[in-house]
Amino acid sequence: MNTAFTLSPPISIIRKLVLKIKFSWKAFWISSFILIITFIFSYIFQINALAEETYHIQDYQNKISVLAQENDILLSSSLKQNSLSNIETLIKDSGFERIKKIHYIQVLERQVVAR
Repeated sequence: MNTAFTLSPPISIIRKLVLKIKFSWKAFWISSFILIITFIFSYIFQINALAEETYHIQDYQNKISVLAQENDILLSSSLKQNSLSNIETLIKDSGFERIKKIHYIQVLERQVVAR
């Protein structure tokens, strides 16, 4: 006759294992509350950063428009200063004379480089 004997653990050990594995609702709600608070603070931080960046963008756009207006004013002033009539009076005031005949210097190829 073949008989097999098995040892089953005592019931007290099985109950301790079940109690250790038991789900703790208190820990679940505490960790959920902490997680929700963390998400709320990160959301507030992100909204604050977004508002700050939006303010900076509007400020930079205002500066760009002011600089573009100044650039237009300076460009028109520059065109007025460099007009042909102003350049002619500047040349006359500087003492330049009108050239009547142009004489070119003719250089032969052999004479360009000398030792």
